[in-house]
Formats: sequence, C-alpha cells, structure tokens
Amino acid sequence: MTFHLHPPTLRAMGRGRKTELPERLALPMFRALRAGQRIRGTRLDPFGRTDHRRLERLIANEYEALCWSTAAGLTTSNHASGMARLGAAREIRGYESVKEAGIERYRELVGETVATGR
Repeated sequence: MTFHLHPPTLRAMGRGRKTELPERLALPMFRALRAGQRIRGTRLDPFGRTDHRRLERLIANEYEALCWSTAAGLTTSNHASGMARLGAAREIRGYESVKEAGIERYRELVGETVATGR
C-alpha cells in the first residue's frame, strides 16, 4: 500500500506535488503523529506557530466573543438575527485556502448582520 500525502510544510517549501510514501514508512510516521496529539496547542507544538494555526486560534477567540456578546443582548425579538450571526460560522470549512476564503465570508456575514441589525 502507498500513501499519497501533501503536508503543509512541504507545500510551504514549494513542493507542488503529493509525496508517495510506502506503508513501511507511513505507518510509523502516523503513529508518531498520533502520539504527538498531546502537545497540540501547547508551546511544544511545532506547527502551532504557522500563520494558518494562528488564524484558526484568532477565529476561535472571535467566535467565542461573538457568542458571549450575542447571548448578552439576546431577546425574543432578536433571537432569529442572533442565531443567524452565530450560524455564519458554518462558512468556515476545508483546508488552508478554502478555509481562509470561508473565514472572509464569515466575517462579511457577521459584519452585515451587525450593521443591519438583523
């Protein structure tokens, strides 16, 4: 069995194609990655300092603040608009450039609902 991978680190270094790894190399690597899950989000995370990971953390914090501010001003008359604001997060999905485009759409939708008072 052969695994076809395109890790973000290689992509950032300019590698435009997927790398083929035989099973005997890939499976130990996957085990090491699984063991490394414990350090994800900590200072020891080697990938946590990338621009993309920083953006993910920023969006998570923005969304949490949005949840708190929406909940603080929630009434029966503005419930639907509040849920629409929170539902805008559904735009964020995918990997890298797809996710970044979704983040832009999310921010536009949240800004529109705040500006129009919907």
